[in-house]
Amino acid sequence: MQTHNFFGSEKDCYAGIRGLEIGEILSNSVESFSSVEVWLNSPVVGVFVDGYVGVVKNAVYKLVKPERILVSSGAREKSLAFPGADLPGVYGAGAFQTLVNRDGVKCARSVLIVGGGNVGLIVAYHALQAGIDVVAVVEALPQCGGYKVHLDKIKILGVPVFTSHTIISAEGKDHVEKAVIVQIDENFNPLPGTEKMFNVDTVLIAVGLTPVNEIAVKSKEYGIPTYTAGDACEIAEASSAIFTGKITGRLILKDMGYSVEVPREWEKIAKLLQSKPGKVYDFRLPETERGVYPVIRCVEEIPCDPCITICVKDSIKLAGDDITAIPLFSGECTGCARCVSICPGLAITIVDRRKDDTIVVLPWEMPESIVKVGDKVKTVDFDGHLFGTATVISIKNSPLKNKRKLLHLKVSPEEADYIAGIRIKEPDYGTPGDGIQQHEDDDVIICRCERITKKQIVQHIKTGCSDFNSLKAAFRVGMGACGGKTCTELVMRIFREVGVPLGNVEPSTIRPFTQEVPIKAFLGKAIKNETTL
Repeated sequence: MQTHNFFGSEKDCYAGIRGLEIGEILSNSVESFSSVEVWLNSPVVGVFVDGYVGVVKNAVYKLVKPERILVSSGAREKSLAFPGADLPGVYGAGAFQTLVNRDGVKCARSVLIVGGGNVGLIVAYHALQAGIDVVAVVEALPQCGGYKVHLDKIKILGVPVFTSHTIISAEGKDHVEKAVIVQIDENFNPLPGTEKMFNVDTVLIAVGLTPVNEIAVKSKEYGIPTYTAGDACEIAEASSAIFTGKITGRLILKDMGYSVEVPREWEKIAKLLQSKPGKVYDFRLPETERGVYPVIRCVEEIPCDPCITICVKDSIKLAGDDITAIPLFSGECTGCARCVSICPGLAITIVDRRKDDTIVVLPWEMPESIVKVGDKVKTVDFDGHLFGTATVISIKNSPLKNKRKLLHLKVSPEEADYIAGIRIKEPDYGTPGDGIQQHEDDDVIICRCERITKKQIVQHIKTGCSDFNSLKAAFRVGMGACGGKTCTELVMRIFREVGVPLGNVEPSTIRPFTQEVPIKAFLGKAIKNETTL
């Protein structure tokens, strides 16, 4: 699902390579060992007090008794509760990635994205790549939490970003037809008169992730030696998951009695890869205005180094001692554009003044129909501000085999150093709303599987309930097809809103199965002809 180039360390976690290709590298590595048996299409669905683990292997239920368990099941998306959140067309950004990137399904015409972390910003870019209009990204905090380069990528293309805003409703008869957002104050209260309405058919929720750890929790409870890696252990970047997985693998071997060590510097590398965005520096213009040279707009401290390792002249250096330092150019440039091709943040351009015409080389990953050779295009800086126009003189393949194109523009010499990209859509700032609509709590569905409203849950909690399992008994909350994976966190937020400290709430009891298992899986063999049941 991760079609973009990875951040992080080129040496330690394949930075600069697309996620789907990294997946192939890692899976091929595992399958190269004859001693490792790989079960595909085999979800683990439960762990039991006697130490057995239930697995549905190719639609047949099997029991396995492991000596150790490594859980690297990733994370699931958090959800939001608002009027219309249960309409078809409101779903998680990760589910959208699955449909678009993995399955090749163009599942929307226009989307509003709620959440300005890395997931929301990346999904906005992926949607544009799929030819889907992104009307806006909405973030409740005063600034987006994702990498600045991810934010810059979509602002360059023409997507407006509304910080200190949230969604208050999705509206439509049988599916989403429009969404309404509103500005909020420092206490997250809506400000009347600031409503904006967008005509969309899809609302994507990207407000964070939570570890998929049910198996790990129960296996530890039942005394099975259990390890976690990746997002199942800690929510962080995928590059961090790759590297911490290497550490966890060695720790497992040590516990098994093998003579292996975890190099001391690995812990430092892991912390750097897990680090949040750091200081943002002012953009510095290149020191030279002659010949050919890269313009680097990576001005935020993030763990990333592919441009350092790819430069054939070794002319791009980190400004500090570790991988989070910003990259700077000093030295000779051949104009090969390898740095433009590999940069995960699309934050590098090449300016070529060696001939009469001034040329800017941009990274380009949008559909072929967007621009053609000879087109006049609108140029922008990395904040999305318009500069002028340029002419597309060629669209070339990247020198690296990563499917990125290089857009060559003939530009004004005075503007060349400032141009970060081209605008492909005019920003949509919405239409003024008709006031904040008053919705009752019974308009807000919390448990979608069982159609339980916020009003029902609030009333039950106010009777003195501080046990999630009491809600399950009263309303079947968390007992539907999703097994509570969507509503559990929403319910816990309601406990807090009503005034029940979360530390006083008895959490939901985890029981097998952690996902639906068809009855035929227990018959002991795969059933090819459904009519025989």
